[in-house]
Amino acid sequence: MKTHSEVAIILGAMPHEAQTSFKCLSAKSSALSSTLSSLAQKIILHPIADTRYDDSTLQIQYEIGTELGVATLLAKAILSKAILGFSGEKLDFATNVLKRFSSFDFGYISSESSLSEEELESIVQSCEEAQKCCIFLGNAFAYHKDKELIYEVLGLLSNVASIPIITNDKALENLGTKEDFTDLAFLDRLESSLEDLPESNGAFVYFTPNALDIVDYRIYATKQFLALAKSKNGDKITLKNQDTPYENISYEVVEVPYLRGVVGVAQGASKEASVDFYPFHTLQSVRI
Repeated sequence: MKTHSEVAIILGAMPHEAQTSFKCLSAKSSALSSTLSSLAQKIILHPIADTRYDDSTLQIQYEIGTELGVATLLAKAILSKAILGFSGEKLDFATNVLKRFSSFDFGYISSESSLSEEELESIVQSCEEAQKCCIFLGNAFAYHKDKELIYEVLGLLSNVASIPIITNDKALENLGTKEDFTDLAFLDRLESSLEDLPESNGAFVYFTPNALDIVDYRIYATKQFLALAKSKNGDKITLKNQDTPYENISYEVVEVPYLRGVVGVAQGASKEASVDFYPFHTLQSVRI
């Protein structure tokens, strides 16, 4: 993969979702427009792989539900390299963070997240070679049950390594504005939360957040998903889940060859619906 002057690390959003958000955010901020340009290398970390994208987009899959582990692995990997250019308070703070990280069970975190050292190294190398680097948070991170800890962990990269964190979530508006290089109390809560990462077994429905008000409601699914859903290509199914704006909508199931895993990607909800929620739900929880 060739070197790019700009790198966007996209966490928990599919490529087309991130691109739509980039256009909206760039329109609001000229400072972001170049960082989020179409020329930037996109590094996608998402549980679902879409094989339609070419080699210029690096796609790395992680396990559903382990977003906190992914954020921590990424923070450690980037700080371990970035610290070589630090001095003064930043150097002292980063050193203390990495010392505290030494007690974390990163073997377990990496295994449960399915994020390898080689994959992390490729991300870090891309950031090192780029003139600009930013991190975009999709719904899987911005609305995770541990999102406050995720914000704290990624805040290390924003505050210490000067990597902008970008998201549509209003809770992140002030992330990166603090320069408190003394508070490490959250690392105790972080270590405790990482001791039992969730396992993602079975089939999942992924609710894409930027496909609202679509007339033809569809679930794009793999063959494995259809088998577990006891459905076939072209069937009409209705999801039952009071926690999402997708309840009681009739979807056409469309089998596609470009997705990987036991997943279905649902698109379409009412125009007034809010999509501010964690986007993965088990097939059982949505009760087809």
